[in-house]
Amino acid sequence: MMSMLCGMSFFLRSLWDELVEEVKVLSWRWVLGRFNVPACMYYEWCWCPCECLLR
Repeated sequence: MMSMLCGMSFFLRSLWDELVEEVKVLSWRWVLGRFNVPACMYYEWCWCPCECLLR
């Protein structure tokens, strides 16, 4: 029973990580298309999105 719960926890954590990553990518692409700001690299967006918006 415990090993099944641990396996399920890993699966849910993996899904959560994928969902968070998808939201980051979509928000980065939305900002690039919506606002007239100089493009920032995706890793910059993940590190500090506020700096990308203030450029």
